[in-house]
Amino acid sequence: MKKAYLDCSSGISGDMFLAALIDAGVPVDRLFGELKKLALGFYEFKRTRALRGGLVGTRVEIRVPGEQPHRHLLDIQALVEKASLPQRAAERALKIFSHLAEVEGKLHNVPPGEVHFHEVGAVDAVLDIVGTCVGLELLEISELVSSPLNVGGGRVDAAHGSLPVPAPATAELLKDIPIYSSGVEAELVTPTGAALVAALASEFGPLPPMKIAKIGYGAGEKEFSDHPNIARLFVGEEVESIKGQPGLPGDEIVSVIEAEIDEMNPQLYGDFLEQAVAAGALDVTNSPTRRKRNRRGLALSILCDPGKSEALSQLVFTQTSAHGMRIYEARRKTVEREKVEVETSSTDEILSVIDATVNDLSPELYAQFLEQAKSAGALDVTCSSARMEKNRPGLAISILGEPGKIHQLCQLLFERAGAKGVRISEARRKVHEGEKVAEAPTGPDEIVSVIDATINDPGPELYAQFLEQAMAAGALDVTCSPARMEKNRPGLAISILGEPGKINALCQLLFERAAKGVRISEARRKVHEGEKVAEAPAGAEEIVSVIEANVDDMSPQIYGYFLEQALAAGALDVTCSSAQMKKNRPGLTISILCEPGKTDALSQLLFEQTTTIGMRISEARRKVLEREQVTVETPYGAVKVKVARRDGKVVNAAPEFDDCQRLAVEKSVPLKQVITAAESAYLQQNEKAGGA
Repeated sequence: MKKAYLDCSSGISGDMFLAALIDAGVPVDRLFGELKKLALGFYEFKRTRALRGGLVGTRVEIRVPGEQPHRHLLDIQALVEKASLPQRAAERALKIFSHLAEVEGKLHNVPPGEVHFHEVGAVDAVLDIVGTCVGLELLEISELVSSPLNVGGGRVDAAHGSLPVPAPATAELLKDIPIYSSGVEAELVTPTGAALVAALASEFGPLPPMKIAKIGYGAGEKEFSDHPNIARLFVGEEVESIKGQPGLPGDEIVSVIEAEIDEMNPQLYGDFLEQAVAAGALDVTNSPTRRKRNRRGLALSILCDPGKSEALSQLVFTQTSAHGMRIYEARRKTVEREKVEVETSSTDEILSVIDATVNDLSPELYAQFLEQAKSAGALDVTCSSARMEKNRPGLAISILGEPGKIHQLCQLLFERAGAKGVRISEARRKVHEGEKVAEAPTGPDEIVSVIDATINDPGPELYAQFLEQAMAAGALDVTCSPARMEKNRPGLAISILGEPGKINALCQLLFERAAKGVRISEARRKVHEGEKVAEAPAGAEEIVSVIEANVDDMSPQIYGYFLEQALAAGALDVTCSSAQMKKNRPGLTISILCEPGKTDALSQLLFEQTTTIGMRISEARRKVLEREQVTVETPYGAVKVKVARRDGKVVNAAPEFDDCQRLAVEKSVPLKQVITAAESAYLQQNEKAGGA
């Protein structure tokens, strides 16, 4: 059996469909033999070649002398049943006429059996419908696919007067079928054409993968100046999927939904991602963008089956702050996939880490610097985007090297990358067997403190204010880079370099700007002559371990799973940020904060669950705010709120995410709605407590 594709870019009518079948090779004598079985009296069946817009096709005209009777559904059913037509053709024709009767009855408020067929009850319409059903059988077409239908526009004269295009009956017949108008002021789809396509086409869309044997051209009655009034029928065999060759037929068709978001609470994204995947999304991704007025935003992209694009579009509107979206179709190629688990063994070795922030380098200059650094003995070099003073874009460069080669690498940073200063710290590194790093003492340098914190993205305006305040409070340098927080929420990794004596003031500034906790470590700093950094003892705080690893060949799918396992294994926090690695490869920098006693277990987890082949471990001082939980009542239920205080003063308050997520699921409302209600309830409760 064969497959056919009907191109309705100039609409479709019964005579155009029948003409296209004849032009595609229907045996005319056999077709006429079947049509003569219908007791319709005398009529003239005229078949000619017609030119439409420069293309030639078959034109079918059926003429009947005198006035024709108005037939009821029962009259037409009797005609078809007595004609002894091919069984499938007769069944299809009866189904089409029954559907027409139901539509006409609905529009005129009469039972289908009492409907008077006007245009579609005439001899020409009966022959068009029956002839098309017979023609499909004679060509042995088992499946018909249709393009979306161009319905035209304007008005048309009918038995009930002047009607808008598409006519009411046509519009009813085309429910759930993709249609459009090219702007032509004419009726391009007739009720007969609509009924045929609605009943016979199994699907609608672009030309499917097929090997074309014949093409039939059916000419319409009217001539248009801007396009050929032709219906094309492609007849052939279905083609199996061809993989791995771009442009060939057989690729899977998917829908891509894209939206830009710039004012959504980052907590909502992780929950939305889970809901989107549960609703059938094949993939959900986001990337940081710069929006109008220099606002930070997210570019959201969803990949899904076309049939699920409507439900996922609605989910984007209800669960995010998007105001609009783009949806388009794409071809998708996939390959077979598998996972391989690798066991690793490791030992701890001591090395040095050099960190510097420089003005953004061009790709060519960075590539040159990278080669020179590797030649000078760097074990690894990474970079990530950073924000410098006055909100200028910059580059955060981190070099891993043997302690004996630090001075040479620092000099390279000063001369080739334009660094004004560098930070040097010692770290324990776990490496695979066979990779050896020698220990060597380093000379004395100035001691500075480094404060690291991860926060929800505050937006460019608030970040610029914070940067000015931090510099005024004595920060020597402030950088930031995009980070991934728990539950896969986007955030910002902020790093402040300061004199040890000014750490408390800078920590307080971070707490006021929504940080829940900070990490403080000491580093040796090399500076150009004239730049002095005073030494000062740091106060005693909680000691934590920081594990850092660079990954450039790991499937992103693994990160979310690893994050959950790391938190379950006792990690206090896990973040990741984009990095540029050796040979200019894009990668990830993973950072884990934990109690010192859990370092070995989390290091082993990194080796087992990611593709890293080494890591750095350092100790840091950590400052945290006093925390407590209060419960507030919302219209959806009780929600716990985390409250952070410093010296008795409330600095931050945030609803417990899990509570909000649970209530959103239970009450079937958007998560953002529950979070807003909880925030409002806490503010009201706090105001009452203050007033009391």
